Amino acid sequence: MFLLLTDGGIYSYMTSVKPYAGWRIKTIRALKESKAFTLIELIIVLALFAAFTVAAVAKYNSLVKRADEATVKAFTCVLRAAATITYANVALGNVPGCTIEKINITSVYSNLEDKGGIQLSGDTYFIATINGKQYRWRYTPPIKVEEGVEY
Repeated sequence: MFLLLTDGGIYSYMTSVKPYAGWRIKTIRALKESKAFTLIELIIVLALFAAFTVAAVAKYNSLVKRADEATVKAFTCVLRAAATITYANVALGNVPGCTIEKINITSVYSNLEDKGGIQLSGDTYFIATINGKQYRWRYTPPIKVEEGVEY
């Protein structure tokens, strides 16, 4: 069997068999004049759309994870700044009747101008919910705040 390309179209011939009009495959001209999509064309478009969707979802999930990590780091910096400000105010005598030994998690928490969803958990932890996940930061008086961890 072999294919023959002519002006009338593409013909498939079996050896020693004369051409038959039913063997004719669509001509390039007929394909160009076609107004509708074939099933295979629609399937290819849907497959490409699915591939792009999978890539977009993966990228979105990666961005959400990076945003959560950045938020945890930002909260860590805010809590460390509040602890440092509390320590500095006490050391400079700006808080009457308070000494460095009396600095606790409540005094650091009170120096947060905007709490931003940060709450206290006992005498040791700050907690916050970021995108539905609970994080906590361990506070050790007078000034140490550890990195936030998910729990």
